[in-house]
Amino acid sequence: VALLEALRARSDWDVLSLRKLPGDSATLQALEAALPGRLLWRVAGREQSPYVEIAGTWGDFFRHKTQRFRKTCRNIENRLGKSGMVAVEEYREVDPEGPVFAEVMEVSRQSWKGPRGVGMATMLGMPRFFRELTQRASANGWLHLWILRLDGRAVATEYQIRSNGRLHALRADFDAALASLSPGAVLNLRIMQSIFDRRDVGEYDMGPGGNTYKLRWATGARESVWLEVYAATPYGRFLHSIETRLIPLLRRWRARARAACV
Repeated sequence: VALLEALRARSDWDVLSLRKLPGDSATLQALEAALPGRLLWRVAGREQSPYVEIAGTWGDFFRHKTQRFRKTCRNIENRLGKSGMVAVEEYREVDPEGPVFAEVMEVSRQSWKGPRGVGMATMLGMPRFFRELTQRASANGWLHLWILRLDGRAVATEYQIRSNGRLHALRADFDAALASLSPGAVLNLRIMQSIFDRRDVGEYDMGPGGNTYKLRWATGARESVWLEVYAATPYGRFLHSIETRLIPLLRRWRARARAACV
């Protein structure tokens, strides 16, 4: 409530976008209860967050995957192995000003996300966020940072945070120039095997998005919600009206036009 009241009193913003809120989170429930009557808002989207329950042995888990999937995993491991020396490293403490963090950021720049400005190294404000998070996570024992190397060079990474017996994947990247070798898929396979072998967490949250590679591993999925909150200004109300009235109306017209042409 205090946050929303502070936002109401300010006019230097237009839209607050809150993505990837767990559907059963107390934060989401509190926002949905407090927003009406204070600020205009809408549910902008919903998506599934696949997860893997860590139960039983790696052998049993992997054996229950389809024969085709197991064969694909073996093939990509062999293909990458023929291209050079493969090594996987896990870091629990990382200096955000040191060489390991720099390697992670470089992989992000070389990924498909980098040129589009949505990578952890190229999105506005994201490098600073991950530097500060890395420092805190290292100090508090939350960090699990994975790097796959090919002939010593970092070519795939996954940044995880551990909390309450769960591993949460925040970012995963691979060098787009090596896409044909599937380094990201190999790293994912190695991470999965390591988590099962250690048995020190009960769940691996793979993050929002129904990506094919996630669904092939997942044992279940939870819903995450995207909220948008609009400023109590003429422009904020205008934007809310466009999103909740004009755009749905245009979509209905387009659907009717397509149906009439069939």
